[in-house]
Amino acid sequence: MSATQQKAPAALGGASAGRNQERPKPTTPPANGKRIFDPATTAIKDHRPAEIEVSDTEEFLTADGLTRKAGCTWFQLPTLCIKEIVDNSFDYPGASYGYDEETDEHIITDEGPGISKEDIRRLFNIRRPMTSTKRWRRAGRGALGNGLRVACAAVRALHGQMTVASRDGAFRLTFDEIGETVMEPAGPPRDTGTEIRVRIDGKVDEDVIADSTLVPGSIHDGPSNAWAFGMMAFRNITRQCNHLTERQFAAQFGVGIGRDIPLAKVPDEGIKKLHGQLKYKPP
Repeated sequence: MSATQQKAPAALGGASAGRNQERPKPTTPPANGKRIFDPATTAIKDHRPAEIEVSDTEEFLTADGLTRKAGCTWFQLPTLCIKEIVDNSFDYPGASYGYDEETDEHIITDEGPGISKEDIRRLFNIRRPMTSTKRWRRAGRGALGNGLRVACAAVRALHGQMTVASRDGAFRLTFDEIGETVMEPAGPPRDTGTEIRVRIDGKVDEDVIADSTLVPGSIHDGPSNAWAFGMMAFRNITRQCNHLTERQFAAQFGVGIGRDIPLAKVPDEGIKKLHGQLKYKPP
């Protein structure tokens, strides 16, 4: 027999392999309806996809990725950049927006509690994980999630400049080729609140910004409401807070219940029970 006429190896499914090997017997699907064929054991097993955390920083550093993350066109980026900062600032009292033609700067100020130098570096950072108080579904607009990362990435992509002044001083921010935040001292601290100055290439639609400033918001200092969460959303937020204990987690909803064990150790039935307790237990 020539080399080209050799039989297919059994491992690759040759005809002889199909006749001689016993095929796996069909099994009853699991309750969740998901099955996977395990070639190592020729068995059908229950399968639940593993959760994988993926860094998305690189998407903010390319034109296509940034517009995809921002949900807008390249030409709309300057407007979205300013709008995201305005939305965050206008959750605080005394917020205002203005444009300085002489310096070509968009200026957003508020009279909130201000932010520290460390928080400026953490929040105005393209490389940080997406974080947002909106996960607790409380009232408010800007929540310092992906929107602020989009604003910083837009400043970087459009050759802009950003200065943030608050209680620890003013700092000029630039964002390098890998998205790291570089801070340079740029002035004295503010007595109250925060001021953000942005210079950015491209046209900013002042009508869009004006709409964002029509109804100043306010930070909601009250607890979350468990009725705002369906069971799936509630499971998701418990996974995101699995370092908290049941008692600490319940405190986010203004309810004094729960055990002093981490949510990571609470089984699914316990999570369901906790959801029901938080909905019907008065604060």
